[in-house]
Amino acid sequence: MTIHEVKLRYQNPKPLSPDYFAIKSSLQCHQLLMSICDQDTIQVCETFYVIYLNQANRPIFYQSISTGGITGTVVDVRLIAATALKTLATSVIISHNHPSGSLKPSKSDLEVTKRISNALKFFDINLLDHLIISPSSAYMSFADEGML
Repeated sequence: MTIHEVKLRYQNPKPLSPDYFAIKSSLQCHQLLMSICDQDTIQVCETFYVIYLNQANRPIFYQSISTGGITGTVVDVRLIAATALKTLATSVIISHNHPSGSLKPSKSDLEVTKRISNALKFFDINLLDHLIISPSSAYMSFADEGML
């Protein structure tokens, strides 16, 4: 009888330099998100992004988890947790856009934030913030509003 061995290995193709920026505010995170989100579709469909950070709050990388329709997108919490574990992230910031421009979180937004936060807590990974961004460059931060 044989069983396969799994080895955990992480190799960053370009290690972060000590002077690489750290995210220290929701405004700084919003600026980063606006630089990575697809400006051609921000008014058309919802896209859900995750920024994975190391212990110093330096972004390791970002990932577009899903793209949906005008009023919503599906978020698989397991993919976020698995990616955070695989990359040794110690915290994450999640974000999605509202094509309508509304910054008010929906019931679904509140529920997915809670589900992601609870799943990550199990692995001692912090959910630092959830930003709702809009085509007008306005944003709403769950952390700033005391909603985390």
